[in-house]
Amino acid sequence: MSFCSSASGYACLNDWDQALAVKHILNLLLDLKRAVAAANGAVILILVVRESVPTPASYFLNCLQATIPAILDCCEQLLVVVEGSASDRAPIRAAFKTTRRTPTKHTPPQTFDSLSAAFAHAQPFAPHDVLELQRQAMRQRLPSSRRFKVKDE
Repeated sequence: MSFCSSASGYACLNDWDQALAVKHILNLLLDLKRAVAAANGAVILILVVRESVPTPASYFLNCLQATIPAILDCCEQLLVVVEGSASDRAPIRAAFKTTRRTPTKHTPPQTFDSLSAAFAHAQPFAPHDVLELQRQAMRQRLPSSRRFKVKDE
């Protein structure tokens, strides 16, 4: 699990890549509160649920759905990427559907199938911040350059 934000703190990326527990929701809220304080306002949050994450138990999905209003209160936009086929990932996607109303005005979460689609959607709202997040995500996913040694000929 990783959370990163742009230098200005306006755009954030939270990458869930292992089995989920309630502590991951709490960590997300804490990290998000810090990002909001750094940005001095609401942020764009891209939350990625990788295909390697098994479908969580129903109690986790209920906890997640109950915290969506608190997450949305910190976000100008919440963009959720759920990797994997629609049939086995449907419970995760459903957890991000907002059914409750909160007193603050905010846009509902938007769900995407790929991280690149979420980045493309967020780009117009914070171009430099999103580009910085893309670079950070690439650095985290690519193997280190030490693995690629070029032989001298």
